Amino acid sequence: DEKARAQSVAAAIAVSPRSRDLEPTNHLAEAEAIVLAQRLAGEVAFILLDELAARDVAQQLGLTVTGFAGILRAAHARRLLRPDDAQAILRACQAQGTHYSNAFIQTVVDELRRHNDETEASENHTA
Repeated sequence: DEKARAQSVAAAIAVSPRSRDLEPTNHLAEAEAIVLAQRLAGEVAFILLDELAARDVAQQLGLTVTGFAGILRAAHARRLLRPDDAQAILRACQAQGTHYSNAFIQTVVDELRRHNDETEASENHTA
């Protein structure tokens, strides 16, 4: 049954080398999302997870995973978000307790800026 499956997935997350919390019950939300994504296989493109241990387990189970930064990258690729906007959003998440390091935020912003530079160069070359 799915409840037992979620408990098993939560236990796997808890013992993952990248887990910061060894208590399985604290991983039930991510585990339930993973079990649901497995049930909906073929109907969902990816599962949104930021916790590294949960991402590892989901990938081991064959799911495609993205995090919040991946959503920001997708918004940027669709020209819905500028690099500075992404930086402000990630900093706000960090201020509210999300475990994003300054280096991670800078890496994301640098990637978005490089993408801007490459896009502009490509557009100038074809114009």
